[in-house]
Amino acid sequence: MADADALVPALDAPYLRVPAEELSIACRAHHKAVEKDVGAVLEAVQGLAPEDGARSVSAEEARERLRALLGDIRGIKRKVEQLREEEDEHVRRCRLRLERLGGAGGSEEGGEVAGKGAGEIPGALAPGMPTTTLAEHRTERLVWDYLRRTGRAGAAACLAGSARLEGHVDEAMHAAAERVGAALRGRDCGPALQWAADNRARLRRHKSALEYSLRQQEFVELVRAGKRGVAIAYARAHFPAHAGDHMAGIQRAMASLAFRPGAAGSAGPYAELFAEAAWDRLGRAFLDDLRVVHGAAPQPGLLLALSAGLTALRTSECACAEG
Repeated sequence: MADADALVPALDAPYLRVPAEELSIACRAHHKAVEKDVGAVLEAVQGLAPEDGARSVSAEEARERLRALLGDIRGIKRKVEQLREEEDEHVRRCRLRLERLGGAGGSEEGGEVAGKGAGEIPGALAPGMPTTTLAEHRTERLVWDYLRRTGRAGAAACLAGSARLEGHVDEAMHAAAERVGAALRGRDCGPALQWAADNRARLRRHKSALEYSLRQQEFVELVRAGKRGVAIAYARAHFPAHAGDHMAGIQRAMASLAFRPGAAGSAGPYAELFAEAAWDRLGRAFLDDLRVVHGAAPQPGLLLALSAGLTALRTSECACAEG
């Protein structure tokens, strides 16, 4: 995406990148799911042939097994069709946004966004409807993004409806962020761990420590609750996978077992480990990694645009001539 980003204004790059990244994520996840189901069917087919010395199955038993396999295959077919519909939706969003920026005849200064195919593409302006320039459309998207990031979901929904932003904003990504963030604020690492597992390859590529941090927090909470035996079993189950990159952190966490419940977080070198602020850090780390995985901007684009505009106001080009 680096070469493509060079041809797209900075404020529009995430607009194109997010649906493309989400399409890639979906395709990989779907491939793994279908591959697993197909592998199970192939294994069952191989089991139909009796091994040397094994009892041969009767014709009726073989027919029953084949009927079960046929049912499994039909289930895989239905699943593939459903997954393809999801992928088609991501492709539709990519196409819609590309046409909005470059294929609909719009321009930065005053070109209209509506154009050919407007009646065919969901989210595009229908013939006879008021049109907006690309700059106005970008502003609406940036305002929507700022509202969604700052927790004003209701206001964002009203803006999306009035400005007809369906397909042009990333509601699914923000909804996932909201759901996992709410769980973390409720001291529940489960949804965040599931998200980290689903995106493990991408997180590893970006050298993220999110999954280890979540595991460490769950361990710390067990120690805080005085469940030392459960904490040790948890550490044995989950810490070895992270030992190569986080051995110092693991050693520090395990040393907290030497304190009586509640004493480790009062003072000393373990105060930060047991501080309630650790949950806030986890929430911020999750949001940062989610935006990296989805290709979203780390900061609201509206703030970037305002900062650039305010900076430009201080230049000589924007100074008013005396008199």
